[in-house]
Amino acid sequence: MENQRTKLFAFTLVELLVVIAIIGVLIALLLPAVQAAREAARRMTCTNHQKQLALAVHNFHDVRNHFPNAINNWWAVSDKTKIQRFSPNSWAVYLTPFVEQQSLYDMITNHMATQVSPSAPVAVTETKIAVYHCPSDPRAKVREEPGYRWGSISYHGCRGDIKAYEYWGQTDRGAFVSGVNGRTGTISAANTDLIPLSSKLLGFEGITDGTSNTVLLSEVAISDGTESGGGAGPIRGSLAQYTGVAGSYDSPSLCFNKQIGSGMVSPTYTHATFGIGNRWTYGALHHTGFYTILAPNQPTCTRDTGDWSLVTVSSYHPGGVNVALCDASVRFMSETIDAGDPAVNPNTATGTVTDGYREYTGSSIHGIWGALGTVAAGENVTL
Repeated sequence: MENQRTKLFAFTLVELLVVIAIIGVLIALLLPAVQAAREAARRMTCTNHQKQLALAVHNFHDVRNHFPNAINNWWAVSDKTKIQRFSPNSWAVYLTPFVEQQSLYDMITNHMATQVSPSAPVAVTETKIAVYHCPSDPRAKVREEPGYRWGSISYHGCRGDIKAYEYWGQTDRGAFVSGVNGRTGTISAANTDLIPLSSKLLGFEGITDGTSNTVLLSEVAISDGTESGGGAGPIRGSLAQYTGVAGSYDSPSLCFNKQIGSGMVSPTYTHATFGIGNRWTYGALHHTGFYTILAPNQPTCTRDTGDWSLVTVSSYHPGGVNVALCDASVRFMSETIDAGDPAVNPNTATGTVTDGYREYTGSSIHGIWGALGTVAAGENVTL
């Protein structure tokens, strides 16, 4: 019988390398699409979170007949006709019963019943609430400080278009008012003095510019605290520092000009737990508030003592930020929206001097973005 050779079929080394190269090219082409799909899903979740929070504010209004205050809420003390000056609880604290966190709210109210200067207990401050975080932000975590553990927050309440002190404002032009009627008397070290409630409550009747044209909430990138104080840091999440600026009438350009290129700002102010959005229970501006002064994804700045902050909305979504309006709709706001000229001095633009800028009641000087941040300035802005 004649031997028959078995013919073998196989890839050569060159063919294998070609196949591997083709697979690599396909993966390289597919990866951006996968990443884009993931970001689209994260952005949708972020939009849904803001929608839930806006509806929670509406439900809060149904019960209280006004929006939650940005800070110093009136029911935080037993005397309902007055307000404790530095009760630091944020609007996010008082919204907890309306985002399925009644147990946290009960812990807060039980704690405040025995405190002279009420604030949330550690068991509350360290809690991470999912609906308070945008999944696109990688910095949502709990931070530690001696005696405290702080949970972060991605979403901030609109404080209008006039920068003031971190706790109070003589003119609250945004949807979240300070709860404090200007600066009266001396700020005591003990922070135990009470001041009249006055008119620092805002409801739907006060939004005369229209609920569909007034910003309620937006997102602000959380600080990670890793940038060195005085050094450079990324625009998203860093507190740029303008040393020695004590007034609220300073030009926005003092903050805008802290950009040094490549998405960075310098110098920076650093604190382990005092950065942007680092404390969801705390009503100070850089933790839970923002202004419609600089356009989205421009710098956020503070003085070297951590106050007089100019907080700007920012996100990791390409091209802009999600914004919840007072009618509970959520829109995507482009970072190219008209916000006026940051070099314009507010004193010159408003015709006021020194602290009189905080009492300005006219139309916004910060373009369309500024107008969207005011509740009753008489602007005719339509999205």
